[in-house]
Amino acid sequence: MIGRPLHLPVPPLTPDLLDPCLPFLPAANPTDYLTYVAARTTGLITPYVNGRNANGSGADIIAAEAFDADADHRRVAADAIPDGWMGLDVGDETVARFAGAIADAGAVLWNGPMGVFEWEAFAAGTEGVARAVAACGGFTVVGGGDSAAAVRKLGLSEQVSHVSTGGGASLEFLEGVDLPGVAALRRRRAD
Repeated sequence: MIGRPLHLPVPPLTPDLLDPCLPFLPAANPTDYLTYVAARTTGLITPYVNGRNANGSGADIIAAEAFDADADHRRVAADAIPDGWMGLDVGDETVARFAGAIADAGAVLWNGPMGVFEWEAFAAGTEGVARAVAACGGFTVVGGGDSAAAVRKLGLSEQVSHVSTGGGASLEFLEGVDLPGVAALRRRRAD
């Protein structure tokens, strides 16, 4: 579902910190790019909130009886996972909602697979979203080791703008956390 606007407290970036990133950023004013994006209304897409997606219908989940590749599993509403079962992927309706929002996006940051994509029974959600991100005409970033592994496994790495294994670090950077590597670059620049 597309949630309320998300505003990230991203500090202005100096040109020296962005030099290594320039090949991956849009050409127009890259030093202010993240600050510019943070100042704009950004849609946050999640599978569901309180079991409902944006149009009021229930999001769907592939629920399994156990955390096992061969576990008994079935598609259920996200708010109706049977007791003792667990969600191991998103369902077709949820993938379609994500794909619809991604198709028109000017920029996408995807962090984290949709399910246990290493197991065939629970891979469809990740594959569907990965294919939507790869088909998006906007600037696309796939962040996180598992997401990076999924796009590589699907042969889609070359169809996205940037693939990063630093998922958690990328999110912390967008939150404005002073990451150790970035702090070291600042100290080096100051010396």
